[in-house]
Amino acid sequence: MVYSAAAILPTSIYLQIITYASNRIIYGPEATGPWLSYAVGVLFWIDAALAVIFSAGIYLLLQKLPRENVRPGMFVSVGPSAFTVSGLVTMAAHAKRSFPDDFMGNGALAANILEVVVNFACLWLWGLAIFFFFIATFAHWSTIGPGRMNFSMAWFSFVFPNTALITATFAIGNAFSCKPILIIGCAMIFPLILMYVFVFYMMIRAIVLRQIMWPQKGEDKDEGGFEINRIKPETPDEQTPV
Repeated sequence: MVYSAAAILPTSIYLQIITYASNRIIYGPEATGPWLSYAVGVLFWIDAALAVIFSAGIYLLLQKLPRENVRPGMFVSVGPSAFTVSGLVTMAAHAKRSFPDDFMGNGALAANILEVVVNFACLWLWGLAIFFFFIATFAHWSTIGPGRMNFSMAWFSFVFPNTALITATFAIGNAFSCKPILIIGCAMIFPLILMYVFVFYMMIRAIVLRQIMWPQKGEDKDEGGFEINRIKPETPDEQTPV
C-alpha cells in the first residue's frame, strides 16, 4: 500500500465535528435560540444535495457518452430540477393564502419572505436545468447525419423533460415579472411541438422498417440476462390436446 497525503483526509472529519461541538456549546440554541438548529439542519441537507450533484457531475465527466440510440435519455436530467422549480415557485406564490395570520408571528410577512427565498433558490435550479439541457444537446452533435441514430423509445426524452423546462421558464418569468423570460418560454413551445411531431413520425417509420416492436429489435432484445420466452415447437411424439 503506497502512502498518500489523502490518507489523512478521513481524520479531518473528526476535527470538524470537534470544532462544531465546541462552538455549539458557546453559541448553541441556549444562547442563540432554536433558529440555529433549523439553520444547521437546512445547511446539512444543502451540503448533502451539493455532494450528490458534485458526484454525479464527476461521474458524467469521467464516463463515456451513452450509445447513440439511447443518448436522448440524457435529457431526463433536465426534468427533476425543472419540475422542482415550477412546483416550488407556484406553492410559494400561494403561501399567503395557506399560512395562518399568526404563523411565525406574522403569517403574511412569513409568506413574503418564503416567496423571496424560494424564487431566488429556484432561479439557481432553473439555471441548472438549462445547464443540463445544453450538455445533453451538445452531446448529440456527433450523431447529426443520416443513419447515425436508430430510433428507440428513448427519443421521447427529446420532448417530455423539456416540457418541464418550459414550465419552469414560465414560472420564473411570472415570479420575477420578467417579460423577456416569458417571451423566451413562448418561443420554446414551437420547437418542442415540432420535435414531438418529428419523434412521433420517426416512431411510425421505425415500426414500418421493423426497428422496434419486432422480435430481437429495439427494447425486445434479450439483453442484460433477460431471456424472451419463446413457444417451442411440438415434438412428433406429442399430440395437441383437443
